Order: sequence, then structure tokens, then C-alpha cells
Amino acid sequence: MKAKCCDRLNILNEQANMELEEHNQDDPNADEEKKEEASMKSEEKDKDAKKNAAAKKKKVVEQKKVLAYDPKQRKIMAAKLVCFFIISLVYFYLIYYTGFDVVGNILKEEPIHINWASRRKELSRAINHWITEAILENVTTYGYKYVVPSKQDKGSPYNYAYIVTQELDYVENSLIFGNSKEGLSFNEIRSTTHDNLLFKDACIAPVNRSDSTLCSTIGDNAMNQGLHSALGMYTTTARNILLKISSLNIGDNVTKAKEMLNDVDVTLLRDLDNKYLYDALEYSSDLYEQDYRDQQLSMKVWQNVLMSLYSVFSLLFFFLVYSPMINKIGQDTKNAWSMCTLIPQEYQEDFKKLNQAIKERRDNFKWR
Repeated sequence: MKAKCCDRLNILNEQANMELEEHNQDDPNADEEKKEEASMKSEEKDKDAKKNAAAKKKKVVEQKKVLAYDPKQRKIMAAKLVCFFIISLVYFYLIYYTGFDVVGNILKEEPIHINWASRRKELSRAINHWITEAILENVTTYGYKYVVPSKQDKGSPYNYAYIVTQELDYVENSLIFGNSKEGLSFNEIRSTTHDNLLFKDACIAPVNRSDSTLCSTIGDNAMNQGLHSALGMYTTTARNILLKISSLNIGDNVTKAKEMLNDVDVTLLRDLDNKYLYDALEYSSDLYEQDYRDQQLSMKVWQNVLMSLYSVFSLLFFFLVYSPMINKIGQDTKNAWSMCTLIPQEYQEDFKKLNQAIKERRDNFKWR
């Protein structure tokens, strides 16, 4: 019995030792497996990290890379084309404003200005003439209507003298201040010399009939205040004379008629008409023509300046903007067609998709 028990114990002991040895052998294998699993996981994490980094770099590159048909680049191209359109629009607007519009105003107003400026001299002479006739209206031996009775269509010399006096004021004020009813705008193109003649000193006119030594003192320095003031004084003097004629009742009295003809106001009126106003009005008419000639010359200068600037800007845009864009278009075209050389001619029918892609690239290449 004892021997049997010992044998069983030995067997159990041996089995326990074998299990212990197996267990000890399994533990190193498990550790190694764990280590391998850990290393594999770390490698996978490294790979994932590298992939993520590569993906991020790829996204950045894709964001920086210009797409073949990027809408932003199309907008840039459209902006380049619109810039030249805007410059051309501004140029043609200025050409119209400084050219056609000016020429239109000149053709519309120059004849009226020159005609009315010359008419002032005619009206001033008419005032002198018809006031003289108003004095001699009933003097049968001297009056114009009795000396030359045929074709007398003016009616009363007194009334007609008053009419031409009113007309001279109307013409002068229309020339100076403008008159929309008569097609006259305010004249802004008068030269400095013309303004001085009209508003400062009418004695600067070249001497033809007047006396330069008496010009500045005639009519209480009327000429020294400018032609506009002198004409105003002239028409005022004419009205005063007409009032005297109506109050004197000259009739057929030759003595009263001669006294009236030698009156201070009548003498002043006659001197202004025959001498001082004649030269100033003649010079003013010439200056109106010269002012328009100067305006036309200035218009030509502006036209030449604008044309030169437009030409310079056009050349700059061509060499700095459009020439690079055209070169890029040509390069894209060459690149698209050069892809065809990669395919042998006998095999091109077999690569329909590639040929289609080349055609699309050719037809839809992007301008830059």
C-alpha cells in the first residue's frame, strides 16, 4: 500500500512539474507575442500618422495648385479684358466731351455771337441817325423823310430811335449774360484782353477814328470803365435826348432844331458813335472771332493729348497684360497638341478616350 501511494505521488509530482515547465515555456511566448502586437500597433500608428501628414500636404498642394478651369482665374482674365474696355470708354467719353460737344456748341453759338457783336455797331449808328432825324422830323427843309420821300417805311423817327435804343440794350446784355431764348449761353471763353475791353478799359482798342488823348475822359470817363458801361451810358444818353425832344416841341423851328443838334448830350452821342464806340465795337467783334479760334485750337490740343495718353496706355496694357496672356494661350495650345505625339498614328483610333481628352483640352484651355 505504501509503495502504491508513493508511486501515485511521484506521478502527480511529475505531472505538476511538466505543467509548470509548460507554463514556464508558454509565458515567454506570450510576452513575445505581446511585444510583437505592441510593435505592430506602433508601426500602424506611425503609418497612419505618415498617411495623415501626407494627406495634409497633398491637400495643401491641391489648394495651392491652380485648377485647369479655376473660376477665380477666369474672373482675373475677365478683369484684364474689362480694364481695357473701361479705359476705352473713358477715352471716347472725353473725346466726345472735349471734341464733338465743343464743336456742336461752336457751330450753334459762334454765328449768333459774331452776328450780334457786329450788330451793336450798326445799332449804335442807327441810334445816332434816328435821334438826329427825330430832331429834324418836322423841319421840311432838312428832314430825311422830306429830302428823300420815297420808300419811307420806318414810320416816326422818334419811335424808331426808341426801338433801336431798346434793341441795343437787349443785344449787349444778351452777349454779356447769355439769353437762352436767342440761343446764346453765358460766354466762358472770352480772353483776358476781351474781358479787359468790356469791363475795365475800352480805350485799349486800336485807334482808328478816336482820339487816344481824349478817350479816357470822354463822357465822364465812361470809356475808362469798359465797353459795356460805355454802351449803357450811350443808351441812357439817347433816352434823355428823346425826352428833351418830346418836351421842347421843336416843330418846324430851324433855330430850335440847330440848338438841339448842338446840345451837349447830342454832341456826346455823336462823338461816341463816330469815334470812340466805333473803334471799341470793331475791336470787340474781332475779339469774339479770335476767342472762338482760340477755343478750337485748345480743343485740338486736348484731342492730341488724349489720343497720346490712350496710345501709351494701350501699349502698356498690351506688353504688360495681354502679351503674356497671349503667350500663355499659345503655350497651352502647343502643350495640348504635343500630347498627340505620344500616340503612334496607327494606334490613335484605339485610344478614343485619350483623343477626346486632348480635344477637350484643346477646345477649353484656360486663358491666364
